[in-house]
Amino acid sequence: MSNSIYHIAICDDDPIFLENIEQLTKSILSEKNLPCGVTCFHDSIHFLDEVMGNPKNYQLILLDILMRNLDGIKTAERIRQEKLDIPIVFISSTADFALQGYEVQAHRYLIKPINKEKLQDAILSSLRLKNEEKMILLKSGTTYKKVAFSDIPYLEIKGHVLKVYLQNSSVIPVSIKMSEAESRFPQNCFYRCHQSYMVNLAFIENISRYQITLIDGTIIPVSKSRYMETRQRLLDFLSI
Repeated sequence: MSNSIYHIAICDDDPIFLENIEQLTKSILSEKNLPCGVTCFHDSIHFLDEVMGNPKNYQLILLDILMRNLDGIKTAERIRQEKLDIPIVFISSTADFALQGYEVQAHRYLIKPINKEKLQDAILSSLRLKNEEKMILLKSGTTYKKVAFSDIPYLEIKGHVLKVYLQNSSVIPVSIKMSEAESRFPQNCFYRCHQSYMVNLAFIENISRYQITLIDGTIIPVSKSRYMETRQRLLDFLSI
């Protein structure tokens, strides 16, 4: 373990690919002049023991899905069961597990062979989550409140009032139209899944016809006309 501020863990039981992804990652970090360390693991059980024992040592996980002993999905489930919010980037030869990745709040889902630009985006965006908490200024009555986008699971329009729901279960009423909120909120992570609802894709646990379940159990309706697009936006959010 290096003394870098950030540290990336890579886990894959294929030694050739593990070396390849390590070299790609180090190349990106060097080109961007990022003081990040990299540690590689070829065994998912050993990797899980290390992360669970030292969770603060890692700021990003690059995790293969199809592994012996313990696959990537089950490994990520164990990490989330311990309430660890380390960003996880899944890596796989197939897109079949993409929606399962959402159930463990994957940061990205990359397909082998790895595209360097997509890997770079995954790394840089995960570091921005740590460095640059993007905010929005909301006017509620005569009061202005600064709120992080990452603290907003969803929005709901009722009459002429837009309700902004926060992680702590509080609600900020704002007198703007949903269409205005669409233009002010980042479109890469917020999507209007229903005439009356806009959801933060990062909070979605699963989607079915015609509803979304958030990680806290909240149910959000999905319009029939927007179901396929909502599902596609989930996949796009994982950058398949």
